[in-house]
Amino acid sequence: MYDPNYSGYGLGVLVIAVVFWLIFAVVAYVLSSLFLRKIFEKAGVANPNVAWIPIYNTTIFAKLGDVNPLVFLGAVVASLVLSWIPVLGFIIGLLPLAAFVLAAYRVNQKLQKDPVAFTIFAALLGLIWLGVVAFSKGVWNTASKPVAGIAPVPPPPWAAQSWLMDTTTWGGVPFQGYAATPPAAPTTPPPATPPAA
Repeated sequence: MYDPNYSGYGLGVLVIAVVFWLIFAVVAYVLSSLFLRKIFEKAGVANPNVAWIPIYNTTIFAKLGDVNPLVFLGAVVASLVLSWIPVLGFIIGLLPLAAFVLAAYRVNQKLQKDPVAFTIFAALLGLIWLGVVAFSKGVWNTASKPVAGIAPVPPPPWAAQSWLMDTTTWGGVPFQGYAATPPAAPTTPPPATPPAA
């Protein structure tokens, strides 16, 4: 039914709010992709431009943070699908944040940052944390790629949890040195063969 007193003010406010939200989302996406690209360069990812691919970039970030990418994606999907449940939905909605915090903890360690302080920073101000870590002077340091003069980063506390630990190998993403470690070389030499007559 037509209301002659309706001026369209509410609709105008809604349109402006949607436009501002879209501008904010595009700026956040561009900045996070730029920051992730810089982190991927430090970590030695073969093609750091994959930071511009929306879902793939977060799985690589999880992988660099020693979190199984499938667990990370599962947390995101579960929060999207089950967020409508009254109390449980809120708790499930925190799962992606928990997976991000675990990965950020390991990335902080690998870039020689204080893991506790910088992880709290990441949980509260994720985009700003990405910028600070991306443009810091830290050098990527893992067991498979140690930095001279710095002790290699130890395995993550969750390394014993096979469902949480990253055990996948992807072409172009460097091996972090904690999961799927190649078997040790034999220590005894093979028996000598007799000389030919």
